[in-house]
Amino acid sequence: MSKTIRAAAWVVVLLGAAVAVAQPVPLPGVPEPEKLKLGVAVPLAPALPGEPIFDPNVVQGQQLLPPVAAPGGVQPTIPDSPRVTAPTGVVTTPGLAASPVSEPPPPTVRIQIQTPAHIAPGNPIPYKLIVVNSSAATAYRVKVRVPAPEGAATLTKVEPRPDNVKEFAVPAPVGNELTWEFKSLGKGERKVIELEFTPQPGAKDVRARAYVSFEHGQEVVTQVEKPKLTVTKAATKAVARGEPVTVEVRVTNAGTMPIHKVRLVEQATGGFAFKTGANAQTTQRTDQRAWDLGTLGRGQSKIVTYQLTGGRPQGGELITTSNATSADGGIAETAEAKTRILVPDLGFTLNGPASVESRGAAEYEAEVRNNGTLPLTNVVVSIPIPDDCLPTKVTKDAKRYPDRVSWTIPKMAPGEAHKFRLAVTANTSGKRVVRATARDQAGAVSAERDVATVFLGRADLRWEPNVPALLAVGKRAQITVRVRNEGEESDKGVSPRVNIPDGLRVITATPGPATQILAGEVVFDAVEIKPGKDEVFTVTVERTQPGRLRVGLRLEATSLGEKPLLKEQTIE
Repeated sequence: MSKTIRAAAWVVVLLGAAVAVAQPVPLPGVPEPEKLKLGVAVPLAPALPGEPIFDPNVVQGQQLLPPVAAPGGVQPTIPDSPRVTAPTGVVTTPGLAASPVSEPPPPTVRIQIQTPAHIAPGNPIPYKLIVVNSSAATAYRVKVRVPAPEGAATLTKVEPRPDNVKEFAVPAPVGNELTWEFKSLGKGERKVIELEFTPQPGAKDVRARAYVSFEHGQEVVTQVEKPKLTVTKAATKAVARGEPVTVEVRVTNAGTMPIHKVRLVEQATGGFAFKTGANAQTTQRTDQRAWDLGTLGRGQSKIVTYQLTGGRPQGGELITTSNATSADGGIAETAEAKTRILVPDLGFTLNGPASVESRGAAEYEAEVRNNGTLPLTNVVVSIPIPDDCLPTKVTKDAKRYPDRVSWTIPKMAPGEAHKFRLAVTANTSGKRVVRATARDQAGAVSAERDVATVFLGRADLRWEPNVPALLAVGKRAQITVRVRNEGEESDKGVSPRVNIPDGLRVITATPGPATQILAGEVVFDAVEIKPGKDEVFTVTVERTQPGRLRVGLRLEATSLGEKPLLKEQTIE
């Protein structure tokens, strides 16, 4: 189980702004003057009584502290894993390349104060504080701080309410500083704070300042993970007695960190001896060899190849076991491979379908192979014809008998193989077992294989819909649908539908009780009808109005597929 260690570093960035008297900037919402004279605006219309006269020569506040640049990121790299080279026996594959680490962009938060550069005595001074995240990164714990303005007497307006004052109402005397805190400020997001201060009597100017600060941090995650080795191996599946067996072992670092001091120990059974193995070391056991593989980098593999010879005279099975360990990590992984040691032998396989649809053909394929080291003569392959079946296709040069089909191979060299095919159809459904045999002339080697095939039947539905030809108003009658299965298999999805026109009223419908009686249609739940059986579906109706009525009938079933049976009958 891996664990995670998280580390975070935060940089608090402080930005500030204050009132300035530099280049003029138009105040939002204030119309442009018709003309300017010596920096004094002439408004288009006189101000309302009691309304302060705004001077449109408004400038941005000066930035008190420059934004703090986020430190540049460091892109870690993983050094190349050492490559082990050997003349024979050990091959090293490259490990995974280092992946670049991108540095997230730092946030930038700016604050701007907008206020008239001039105002008449006694009028409140409006302030608009605009806090904007002008970067692509989110800033967290954004705090706006406004100390008490110098020269201000009364606070007459504040929106939104400061976070550091629990009970607050305006007008209020100027006191301690006001603060607002925002949890985060996303890309391009802005916050607006509106204030009004009344100047002190006789004040020549009022100086207001606003500060913004935020946190910029980074978090890194380090996985605490146990090193992991994987061992896979491949060996010759089968060899003739006396032939060498080649074994290939791949040891891979499947973890995320280098693994040091990797050691591979191979052990063989069955009387075999190690023939080759470059850089191999002997151990206290004669049936073992060891390899020091050194360090495996992340994703790196080392492949060890060796050969074994000998074995027991009677053949059997060779089992090689791999054990890979790492001393510094306490890792141990094992793998196993098996090899068949063949004396003169005959390999034989038979493939065929597990089931065949009704009236379909079952195709069988037999393969005979000389897995030994000596030639075989007059090898006979025989495939019986199942009961109540007829052959439809056979491989050429076949000899046909009433109960079987056979082929003769005059001579088979070691490793030589032949394939034969037979296709049959069945007259009836049921399970057949095909047991094929292969043997040589001397009878020294033989083999037999069998395949069970189920020949499926098919449901064959016949239906007899019956609708009364005459029915008086107020009288009742029955509409019946008789369905019979004349096939060899059951049909579990038989469901008639009866369309009821206006003028008929449904009284009952059987079988039930789950039968659905919908508006204008009776839908019977699907039932199973076994071979040779039938089912009668009945709808009792009452005539409610005169005239000619048309009743539509539809039979849906699994065996019918997408082509249901349809019929329409008339009631006078």
